[in-house]
Amino acid sequence: MKIYPLLVSIFIAATPTIFSDKSKAKNIIFDKSKSIELSVEGDKKIYFYNDHKGAIKDYTESIKFDPKNTYSLFNRAYYKSELKDYKGALRDLNQLLAIDPSNGTAIYNRARANANLKRNISAIKDYSRAISKEIELQYSYFNRGILKELIGDAKGACSDWGKGIEKGNKRAKNVFTENCLPSNFARFELKTKNNLIMKRARERNLAGDRRGACEDYQIAKNNGYVPPKEYKLFYKVITDPYCFLRTI
Repeated sequence: MKIYPLLVSIFIAATPTIFSDKSKAKNIIFDKSKSIELSVEGDKKIYFYNDHKGAIKDYTESIKFDPKNTYSLFNRAYYKSELKDYKGALRDLNQLLAIDPSNGTAIYNRARANANLKRNISAIKDYSRAISKEIELQYSYFNRGILKELIGDAKGACSDWGKGIEKGNKRAKNVFTENCLPSNFARFELKTKNNLIMKRARERNLAGDRRGACEDYQIAKNNGYVPPKEYKLFYKVITDPYCFLRTI
């Protein structure tokens, strides 16, 4: 479930823009009323035209007149995420949370941005903070479980999915049944461990540590790791012969 920004319910009358005499572009003076007016313009772009880029421009202008306008910061971050600009969204949410550290919805949305950027540990921390504030619990538990699986914490993943089930998340029920029942957990735990080892192998390979990558690959193979179909040819043609030659 997505947390949608709230649209301003009353369109506020226009307020004259205040500029210095020297430069209209570079010397915008703080004007809270103008900032709110531009926030409303951004809301109109979404409400009437579903114009994400246009709304982002209005929220950006709004923030110039009031850098502490958390409403515009939140909305700009949200619509940047909708356009898959997760780095931009993360910057906005960091700025917002520097102003309002207790903003639970911003914390939740930052967790989503971090997850999309594959910053798994940061995302887990933010989901944990969202959970402590009881924000979107069924989704926070489910998503944190997915991230725990990615970092190799199978028990933690199952625990979170179990809590997600308690909060009514149907997807959590599906993954829990598939992976966390007593008859399935040992296989899931080994799969999670092997995926983590293979992730490290790929990172070592990219860093130029071919020997370390081969050692990790061999550990995973000894644990029963079988590459997905789309990777079998790669590992058979490149990784296996290379690792074999290095150990002669």
